[in-house]
Amino acid sequence: MYSCIGSVYRVDWLGCTSIHNSFVRRIALVEPGSFVEGIPHAYTLLARDFYKLILEHKQTENISVHEYVRDNWTFHAKGLWYYPSNGPLPSLTLIGSPNFGHCSVYRDLEAQVAIVTSNQGLSKALHEEKTRLYNSA
Repeated sequence: MYSCIGSVYRVDWLGCTSIHNSFVRRIALVEPGSFVEGIPHAYTLLARDFYKLILEHKQTENISVHEYVRDNWTFHAKGLWYYPSNGPLPSLTLIGSPNFGHCSVYRDLEAQVAIVTSNQGLSKALHEEKTRLYNSA
């Protein structure tokens, strides 16, 4: 996320508030004082630091930061949609999980697939998916 500072590309970043983080549900399942309790707040701190860098480097025209807020929902979405400069619809998306920590490598099956398309129907569906997520921001 920090690598987009100074980039010539337009970046819209969507995260979530600490109460809408999907780790909130897990907190009730762990021992008090577990590191899991701090995960939602850690994401909030990272987002705040990222936003400060955006301001410091005067990148508000190129980079926007949004927070997902939807009553009774948690946020666990991950996505990347690439919009070519000559078109209003995305031509590339990533599907899968970018989690490659210890559990993901040794216990879970994680995959990531890049889909590149010129199909207008698929591009429109990808755009609508992104729009639905950002509508709660």
